[in-house]
Amino acid sequence: MNNPIICPNCGAPNESTSTSCQFCGASLTEVEINQEEESEDNVLVERVKGKPQIKFDKRIFKLEYDEIEDEAKLCLSDSITSTTVGCEHFKYDFTDGCLILSAVRTIISGGKKYNFEYANTWSCPLIKKDNLGLLEKFCNLNLKNCRIDGFLEGEEILFVLVCRAYYNTIFDHSKYTDAADQLFHYIEEKKQLENKHLEDFKKKCKKEDRLFFLGLILKLIRGDLSR
Repeated sequence: MNNPIICPNCGAPNESTSTSCQFCGASLTEVEINQEEESEDNVLVERVKGKPQIKFDKRIFKLEYDEIEDEAKLCLSDSITSTTVGCEHFKYDFTDGCLILSAVRTIISGGKKYNFEYANTWSCPLIKKDNLGLLEKFCNLNLKNCRIDGFLEGEEILFVLVCRAYYNTIFDHSKYTDAADQLFHYIEEKKQLENKHLEDFKKKCKKEDRLFFLGLILKLIRGDLSR
């Protein structure tokens, strides 16, 4: 009998394929699982770190946690990313202890050009505590003379506000204390402006539709349209 399953009820040995004891009828399914776990020699056991305990403004951030991978990331909230283009993939990775500003490869500001090229697959700024001065520069970019990859001209302030919000939340709570409020209000104003443009566009379309149908009616009255 290969690797017999010992019945927990009567102690009798059973075939490894048995699901119930052939002597007393007790279930062997749970026993089989436990014996298999105990017989493994190369099992890696790690303590789960769990979701990080961090205070963040839920108006602009969300914490994503994967229990299987035991990985956590602080990302911009859906309300922010749904109205922005350029920073929807920015995140702080707690596993690597790194702020990832995805897709930003070039920044031009104040007569200086910053190029980010790395040997690995990342071609974007990676911010850790040892290069925090770089993030400080991003938080104080000269917006009068600034261009950033992936951001529309005139919306560079959005990148700056996101950098300040991450700086305040992750690295130093004493700096840029109003960054979250500024970012939230910026997005709210942007939403209102977009809604106004949408309403104006709808009104324009309705007006053009009315004019179009009025033109058709006039042509019918004048007999200009063939039947």
